[in-house]
Amino acid sequence: MSLSRLYSTCSLLAVGLAMSIASEAVAQIDEIVVTARKREEGLQQVPVAVTAFSGAEIQQRGIDGLEDLSTAVAGLFIDDQAAGQSGLISLRGVSSSALNQTIEQAISINVDGMAVSNGNVLRVGQYDLEQVEVLKGPQALFFGKNSPGGIISLKTKGPTDEFFVQGRAGYEFNAKEKFGEVIVSGPLSDTFGYRGVFFVTDQEGPFENVATGDDNAEASREFFGRLTLEFDPSEDFNANLKVSYSDVDSDATVGAQRINCSVTTGGPGSAEAPLDDCVPNETFVSAPPLASAFAPIDETFRDGTYFWEQTTLLATLGLDYNPTDKLSITSITGYYQTDQEYFQEFTRAVPVGGLILPTNSVTASNQPSYRALSQEVRLATNFDGPLNFVGGVFFEDSFAVDRPCPVFFGLYICAAYNVNGVAYSTFGQMVADVTDTVEITGGLRYTREKKEVDAYAFGPVPGPIPFTPDERTFDNVSPEFTITWRPTDDLTMYGAYKEGYKSGSFNTATGGSGAQNFDQELAEGGEIGLKSTWFDRTLRVNATAYRYNYSGLQVSSFDATINQISTSNAGAARVQGIELETLWTPPQIEGLTLNGSVNYNRARYTDFRQAPCYLGQTAATGCIGGNFQDLTGEQIVQAPDWTATFGAILDRALPNSDLRFRVSADAAYSSEYFTQLSAGPPNLWEDGYFMVNAGGAIYDDTQGWEVAVIGRNLNNDMFATISNNSVLGQEITSATNRPRAIIVQLTIRPTDLFGN
Repeated sequence: MSLSRLYSTCSLLAVGLAMSIASEAVAQIDEIVVTARKREEGLQQVPVAVTAFSGAEIQQRGIDGLEDLSTAVAGLFIDDQAAGQSGLISLRGVSSSALNQTIEQAISINVDGMAVSNGNVLRVGQYDLEQVEVLKGPQALFFGKNSPGGIISLKTKGPTDEFFVQGRAGYEFNAKEKFGEVIVSGPLSDTFGYRGVFFVTDQEGPFENVATGDDNAEASREFFGRLTLEFDPSEDFNANLKVSYSDVDSDATVGAQRINCSVTTGGPGSAEAPLDDCVPNETFVSAPPLASAFAPIDETFRDGTYFWEQTTLLATLGLDYNPTDKLSITSITGYYQTDQEYFQEFTRAVPVGGLILPTNSVTASNQPSYRALSQEVRLATNFDGPLNFVGGVFFEDSFAVDRPCPVFFGLYICAAYNVNGVAYSTFGQMVADVTDTVEITGGLRYTREKKEVDAYAFGPVPGPIPFTPDERTFDNVSPEFTITWRPTDDLTMYGAYKEGYKSGSFNTATGGSGAQNFDQELAEGGEIGLKSTWFDRTLRVNATAYRYNYSGLQVSSFDATINQISTSNAGAARVQGIELETLWTPPQIEGLTLNGSVNYNRARYTDFRQAPCYLGQTAATGCIGGNFQDLTGEQIVQAPDWTATFGAILDRALPNSDLRFRVSADAAYSSEYFTQLSAGPPNLWEDGYFMVNAGGAIYDDTQGWEVAVIGRNLNNDMFATISNNSVLGQEITSATNRPRAIIVQLTIRPTDLFGN
């Protein structure tokens, strides 16, 4: 799919939606208030490359789950189930491995003020959202320990001033998914409010297992709940407590699809042929589990039936105190905990005499967990003079566990790795209004982290696993400097220099040998940006050009010869590009909104001479000394050169009726990208994708009901996300996106419906 075809398709879509009765009303673009610099500022005034969505926009665009943000933000990729472990988040081509359980995320998640470096927090951060902010590039100052690639900041909804209740139920036809949601909110007194959100879903699964004949594989069930309590006794003080919990249970039969069965080692082809078509689609091959073989090996295998379970808890307590109208103090206390248990298959399904027989090739269990307790205290001034200040301190105590137990053709190595981390950080920024139109800001964050590891093997030979060293300490100072010019209320131009940092950690993988730890990752560079509104604020055009150099970029690779996932530091990498975002509400057409974004991003290793060879690689294909290959100049994983999005929404009243209707459509395009963790054969490229979503709804706000139909990935374009060589190197396996989904959904608000 070419970029020109994308624009042609989007143009036809815009013309189709624009065929409506003209209106003389001028609908200006609503200004979104963001907190990208930990104080409330208009989206168009803040000198930060940020894409923001209000709760209303999230509903209008049909963003149901954070993976849908990938169709709304060019250069962003989210897969919260990549490899069935800690999720994958990539922004401008910067990401962290989804397989290393103890690695810090390059793109941090901030939920209700708490910074979390573990991707599983997406599970509790995607429901009942008031606002989403995607901050791009290094964010040194205001979000926890730092983030070298960007921040996804999520703010969930709080209590309402009046009693509110809403119920929602729906059904998705492909996966046979049933879901329901209930929201109850209101005041308990003049100073105390509450909000409760409860969501359940049960699906039979969107895939087909060719080996077993199961046409609804990857069944799952989920429960989510959040309770918010808010105490607001005066204008000077506010306390907000939010507790979220998620419980997910899946059969985990998909594992990873085989997306290429061509020979990479000169050996025979896929053992699954002709069962497996070996392309990303709705079908896969997974043999029944060898329960009798696996169950006795380790208690984590249970009875030998595949499963995947995860529980996640997030609690935040926010305190805001304004001793004067010139001074504010904010405290954010957060606790995060996620626990997983899974037993996944990567076994072969071999056709023998008309039967489908499994072979004991590769299977693995794990019980990873992560806990973090953090505290941040922040002080901000609001003086009338030209100088103001924001600063504070941050503390985090974390504990990560990785307990892998892989089985290779009857051989197994089970072990537990425990990583304790303590981080201290302080930050500050000065804001100087040099003139009425020029602002200069400068600040820095100092971070000190200490991590310790201990490990123990459970079998087949039990005993402690030595690490040398078993303790690492990291110190970092990341400055940031920005100059901003706002000649009018509708124009902001800025230039910024930024540095970013992410701590190193330990390789917690069994099997083989290699480096037992990896070093910190550093980012340095800058960007220039323009934010503008035009034509009586009906058109918004924002553009950013950026260039950042990364040293010690943390990349992970899978060594199929020893079946080990390890993380190492690339010598250097560069990420540079240009992005453009537009939003238009044509004054001639009531209720029509058009939006689009395009990102050209060139992300390349500038020094990576010690990348591991892939299985079967020879000196003729670049393997040096049988150990390393030089990836200098090659594309970084999950870093397509071109990404683009386009969307259109038409929301207006039905003629001669009290009812309203809403139709929406959006498309997302990506050029080709590399899917291997760090190094692999040429057939580990994904050709790119072009996805189309659309939806429609009829609703009555006064009566409190809505009926909606939502379509996702309507053209059913399936693509690989993260891939690996299989053991023996004969196949390429990968996680994929979800196939086409058609959802019907009913929403009612009884308080409106019955006039209460």
